[in-house]
Amino acid sequence: MDVSTKLLNGALSALRVDPCSLPQCTRLRGEDYGHLCRHAVANTNLRIVFAFGPKADEITVLAIGRHDDTSENVYRQLAHLLGVTYDEGRFKKAKEPCCGGGYPRRLTRAERQTLSERAWAKASKGSKSRA
Repeated sequence: MDVSTKLLNGALSALRVDPCSLPQCTRLRGEDYGHLCRHAVANTNLRIVFAFGPKADEITVLAIGRHDDTSENVYRQLAHLLGVTYDEGRFKKAKEPCCGGGYPRRLTRAERQTLSERAWAKASKGSKSRA
């Protein structure tokens, strides 16, 4: 197991316990993203974007990837998943603690189902283009 994988596994474990206690968790900005948080994984450019819910003791991981200038940028992938326009500026200035001022709005079951369907559709489309 390489170092990045170990760091990612550790970060996911920490998120399961208490995401609000992690100093590297910040809330995203803007109407489309304000209910989402990101966790910066150690000293890497890896990011985990997540939402709280739907259950009270649950988070839903929406995207894991690198914050870089490529088309595979985690925030470009997130925007595609949410069906919104990508805007780099919304992600560079996210400094508010994820749970600062209270927990973000909880993801509903219907929202999670819709996001899951979009993710599967994108994955199937990608696997067909590689075949």
